[in-house]
Formats: sequence, structure tokens, C-alpha cells
Amino acid sequence: MHQHKESGIAIWYILIGIILFAALSFSFMRSVSQSQSGVNREQAKVMANEILQYAKGIEQGVQRLMMVNGCSENEISFYSLKWANPLDYDNPNSAVSGGDFHCFVFDPQGAGLNWKGPKGNDGSPYIFTSSLFVGDIGTTKPELLIILPNVDINVCLELNNLLKVTNVSGSPPRDGGAANYMGRYFVGTYTATSLLRSANLINYYGGCFEGGHATTPPIGTYHFYLILITR
Repeated sequence: MHQHKESGIAIWYILIGIILFAALSFSFMRSVSQSQSGVNREQAKVMANEILQYAKGIEQGVQRLMMVNGCSENEISFYSLKWANPLDYDNPNSAVSGGDFHCFVFDPQGAGLNWKGPKGNDGSPYIFTSSLFVGDIGTTKPELLIILPNVDINVCLELNNLLKVTNVSGSPPRDGGAANYMGRYFVGTYTATSLLRSANLINYYGGCFEGGHATTPPIGTYHFYLILITR
């Protein structure tokens, strides 16, 4: 009788040991992942707030151009001399050569917003693109988005905290739709070639996701987005 009882207790201790080992392993892997970040949590919170404020400011500027200045969604221009190649954003519907800047986000005649360089990432500039469908948002038309590529993982996690996006098991949600946006700058047309889709980003107008593919964007890279125009 005592032998059965002792066996039962031994098995119970073994199960507890397995559970504790699994928990410690998870904590270790999470700490290793986040220790690869060059930004601590407090710095990440500050950077995430600044990134989100900037993106929200751009969103408000775009809406003001449409509602106050009478610009169509095809006339919005993100042209600025501060881009490495300003002509990447020369929208033919609001061409720089035309001399009319009332639909320009970064011009006093338009929204009058300040162009800002990136922070909280690897130095890659913000991208304005209309090349993505965002899953379960709007219709089946592509959206106009602001994207910050290659975000630090800790900043990515804090951005999701601000936007109430679930970080699954302590990690940003992974894209399942091959959200390739690189080099696809907004110049007045909406032509989606890729889909941004994750179960944890359904119905979210902004968030930070992990790339889900071997190519673009690859697994292990993190990307912030905010929808500027929903279509």
C-alpha cells in the first residue's frame, strides 16, 4: 500500500519537475530573443510612443488634405527633398513640376507636416505604400499605409501594447500573407500585390508583425504599420 502511495508521489514530483522545466525553458528562450534587442524596455516604450504619434500625425494630415483641401485619395503626395530619392514619391496626379502643393503632406501649402527620419529600427526610412491588402479591413481594395521596416523587437512589442494587439507568447504576430511592400512607393495608384494577414491582426488598423517568409519580409524581422486610408 505504501509502495503505491510512494510511487504516486514520485510521479507527481516528476510531473511538477517537467512543468517547471518547460516554464524555465520558455522564459529562457524569451529572454534570449529579447536580449538580442539593442533597446531596453524603457527605451522601447519611449520610441514606440514617438513612432505611433508620428504615424497618427501623418494619418490626421492625410485626412485633412482630403476633407479640408479637397484632395482625392489619388492626389496625396509624400514628396520631400529629405528622401534619399525624392522622385520615388513624385505623384503624377500632384506632380512637383506642376507647382501646386496643396495635396502634399510635407509642404506648408498642404498638410504642413515635418518629415522625420526613422527611430527604433535599423535606420531604414518609413515607407508609404498602397501595395498591400490588409486582411479583414475595409473591402477587397488595397489600403494606403505608413510602414516602418525592420523594427527592434522590443519596440515592436511595445507598439503592439499601445495598439492593444496581442503578442502571442510574448512574440509579435507573424504575417501569413507574404506582405512584400519594399520599394513599392505610393505615387497615386492603388495596386495591391501582397496580403498582410495574421489571425492576431484581424480588424486592427495598426500593429507590428513578424515577417513570415524566407524572402520578403523574412522571419525574424519586425514591421510596424498603420493604415492612413481604408478602402
